[in-house]
Amino acid sequence: MQGSSFFATQNQFRALVEGNTLAKSLGVECNGCDQAPQVACFLNEAYWNGEYFIANINSNAGRTGKDANTVLGGISVFDVNASCDDASIQPCNSQSLSNFKAFVDAFRNSTLYPINEGIPQVDGIALGRYTEDVYFTGNPWLVALPNERRLSLGF
Repeated sequence: MQGSSFFATQNQFRALVEGNTLAKSLGVECNGCDQAPQVACFLNEAYWNGEYFIANINSNAGRTGKDANTVLGGISVFDVNASCDDASIQPCNSQSLSNFKAFVDAFRNSTLYPINEGIPQVDGIALGRYTEDVYFTGNPWLVALPNERRLSLGF
């Protein structure tokens, strides 16, 4: 698929920031690290649709954009010293939390994911990679299953 990936852009931003920090500690210049603010701007403006982060933009994939990579991105760039408002979009960021809710709620649709039928709103559910996933009929993605659901399914 061609386009821009939220997960990739989020990690590219973090790499530029970390690269700049490393370069300074080594007393060398980090060519390209000065682009971090532009990448942060793109990350924070291009992918947000007002409700959730769109996983892939500038593509003709025909997807809603509700995708596990928008949740896993925050985990991959997690920094215990960063504030919730850090440009890297930490998991505690209000947009990250809104995104997480939109992603999970999409899989509460029992027509889309019959395995989740009848599960109360307060309980964990099976999640897929993205809402339009049809690989192996769109089965839950084990990486995204909460522990209690793994146990109840025999994993």
